[in-house]
Amino acid sequence: MKPRVTQNDLARAAGVSKAAVSLALNDRPEVSEDLKKRIRELAEELGYRRDPVLSQIAASRWKN
Repeated sequence: MKPRVTQNDLARAAGVSKAAVSLALNDRPEVSEDLKKRIRELAEELGYRRDPVLSQIAASRWKN
């Protein structure tokens, strides 16, 4: 079984910070459209999938 691709892996491959990857994947306006597109294409290419459990934990943190 292949190891799971993480945002850290995407950041390393794209040459950007993990924060930039997170912002791009969450479609935040702080990141240019070009970078968002590049990160999404790279995520598809590498097989990145969001972890539903971690996403739920992060969402609950931001609600409070």
